[in-house]
Amino acid sequence: MNAMDRHTRARLQQIEKVYQRRVDAAAKRVQVQREIYNKALREKSEQELLIAEYADQLQALTDYRQASTLQDSASATLQVHAHRDWLNYEVERERFYLQTMISDLADGKAALTTARKNWMQLNDKLERLREQAVDQARELKKDTQARTEAEWEDSSAARMQAAIMVDGVSRW
Repeated sequence: MNAMDRHTRARLQQIEKVYQRRVDAAAKRVQVQREIYNKALREKSEQELLIAEYADQLQALTDYRQASTLQDSASATLQVHAHRDWLNYEVERERFYLQTMISDLADGKAALTTARKNWMQLNDKLERLREQAVDQARELKKDTQARTEAEWEDSSAARMQAAIMVDGVSRW
């Protein structure tokens, strides 16, 4: 192995370490984005449950008023209407928040997709670097083996020539 090969191999190892750190950082970003996305999904589900709960209360109140045959006092009627208005307001407000959450969820999914894509690109680059290092090592081994064989052949030829020439006299 000559100095150039050692230098190239060392440089490839340094680059591989840099890309490994980048891949690790990208994997961490994917994990964080996945956690954010999953949290947003849970919050959306909770929001939908809250809206359904308010809608059920509103329906129960409407059913109660329709089923009631008794003449309620004016204050009781006002209380029921006020409660109904409050429930309607809450349902509308929570639906607005739900739309905001759906928008945030779409943004989170896009960020997660981008982070995954970045991680995959870096991981592919790292794999190509590793393959390049293996190819380089294979070529280095071939070159070293060829050099060793050539040196052996040269030394064999030199030994043969030395055996042929004894004391300056050729035996042939």
